[in-house]
Amino acid sequence: MIVMKQSGKVVLSLEKVLYSVVGKRILSDVSIDVTCGTWVAILGPNGSGKSTLLRVLAGLLPPTEGRVRLHGKDWSEWSRRERAQKLAFLPQRTDLSFPFAVRDIVAMGRVPHLARWQSESRADRQAVDDAMLMTQISEIASRNVLTLSGGEYQRVMLARVIAQEADILLLDEPNTALDLQHQFILTDLLESLVGRGITVVTVLHDPNLAANKCDSLILLDEGRVYASGIPSQVLTIEAFRSVFGVEAVLAENPTTGGRQILPIRSVA
Repeated sequence: MIVMKQSGKVVLSLEKVLYSVVGKRILSDVSIDVTCGTWVAILGPNGSGKSTLLRVLAGLLPPTEGRVRLHGKDWSEWSRRERAQKLAFLPQRTDLSFPFAVRDIVAMGRVPHLARWQSESRADRQAVDDAMLMTQISEIASRNVLTLSGGEYQRVMLARVIAQEADILLLDEPNTALDLQHQFILTDLLESLVGRGITVVTVLHDPNLAANKCDSLILLDEGRVYASGIPSQVLTIEAFRSVFGVEAVLAENPTTGGRQILPIRSVA
């Protein structure tokens, strides 16, 4: 998977997006630009619209008002297959009820690259093998997916997204159910993908991960963008107080030298 990094080029954008359901506004006046080869995190309290925003970016929820563009073109100008070749989406939960083998699940990521009734090529098989290696699931390739632990299952779903070989990855809480070791492995993997020019947008609940690893942040509050920009501009003491309802201390991590965020109490 090799993507040429075009510094500063906007690959995904929203312009004055409103999304509502049965008259209830979930997102209001959201305008954002995502640039090529960056790791962007979407943060905010529960119910602030994070997953909805990610689904609008993925083209799964058409906005009530406003425009969504992929590589400068409106979503309506792309076919479903073209979209899937450019952008891959990992939802927060994916429920499977059939006993597929792990490798078969990962291979589903290659569907956008295959014509109808076309068999896997050598390149397709290599992409699947590489994705399983990256996510450390090669050894369970033949396992029934219904027998996996939550963490194993999450890594299988991530491998499917990586096998898709899209140049934009939208991931909704990708570290859910992962143990500490695999959270570090995931972080290293995403950094590696970004280093190759892949654009990554993740919904996260860990402000320390966002502050130390992401290039830019989008902080949502009740469906609106409270702040966006580099982590030091977004994750302020006032933002924690106003948006998350907690008092926090911002300090330097004595080991890494990065920013360390310590929530200390609720302000409610």
